[in-house]
Amino acid sequence: MMAKPLKAGETLVDDLSGADLDYWVAKAEHRDHADLETLAIVDTGKGRLCMLNGAPYAPSSDMLRGGEIMRRNWIGTMRPSTGQKPPRWQALGDMPDEARRRVFGPAGSFNSVVSAWDVDMLVAAMRVRVKMAHGESVAWTVCKS
Repeated sequence: MMAKPLKAGETLVDDLSGADLDYWVAKAEHRDHADLETLAIVDTGKGRLCMLNGAPYAPSSDMLRGGEIMRRNWIGTMRPSTGQKPPRWQALGDMPDEARRRVFGPAGSFNSVVSAWDVDMLVAAMRVRVKMAHGESVAWTVCKS
């Protein structure tokens, strides 16, 4: 499938990391909840942090939270191959029908499998979670200040 060109203000999910990735995971996980009113990225002076309901939210670096998201959404991972330079994890998941229609239009898409690669297993898996809800790119115009 050919990647569609990015619109102004869009970012590829594969380029997200850290607080930015955690922000979009929160949006994917809490899509229809009032929790999103408290969702923010704050600068702590030592770096950026995603906050949800006044508490740090970091599923891309917290195995307890990220692992639960992986289990609940059937996101699987494949370990790096021996000798792979640099070693990168692959994460795979299925895009639900509702999300596929929202992202690709009424005809949907024949390929419902989404994947991501990263040297960190959780980062790859959380990118898959964002792709499952939002597709290959996200529009930063909604949240960046």
